[in-house]
Amino acid sequence: PAARKPLTKEEISQLLTDHRERKWLRQRGKDEFIDFDDVERSQLRGYFDALDDDMSGSIGVQELEEALVALGLAENRNDVYKLIASVDDDGSGLIEFPEFLGIVRSGDGDTNTAIFQVFKALMQGKLGDQLLSFPLVVSTYRRKMLMDAMMGSGARQERGKRIMRAFGNQVRDRHKRSVEEKREAARKDKERRCDS
Repeated sequence: PAARKPLTKEEISQLLTDHRERKWLRQRGKDEFIDFDDVERSQLRGYFDALDDDMSGSIGVQELEEALVALGLAENRNDVYKLIASVDDDGSGLIEFPEFLGIVRSGDGDTNTAIFQVFKALMQGKLGDQLLSFPLVVSTYRRKMLMDAMMGSGARQERGKRIMRAFGNQVRDRHKRSVEEKREAARKDKERRCDS
């Protein structure tokens, strides 16, 4: 796999400042002001890197969509766009690790609280074996939701059905975009051949 994009001097400086700030708060018994400790940040960095398919140092809608839908945290691509827009400080349409922490952090309404709870459960191993890769845990969780949709009852079954509907819509939308991209490529190829 390709290596992650090297950090800039500003990013390194910010990481060191954040680390020192957390250390200072911890030494003074102010743990309640620390959003994520160093171990949690490391785990979250691993999740972020797993989502960052192209190792660019940022993740976009396409990279984030599958995991959020599979975990029941988004119903569709539009929900993911809204979530990214809520933390996208630089307006790039992509989120970097500090912005990812902003998504995971608790506090901004029901969605972010749910996201915080799911990622906390992931870090505690409640959604799958912590030794498994993030994509494998997400896939395993999706399978569990499928089983709940088919064999569960009550709220578990409803949650499973909701996640499976969202996943089905996601697959259909992805297929539709793929077909449209192929048609567009074929049209451009045909134009190129006609112009020659």
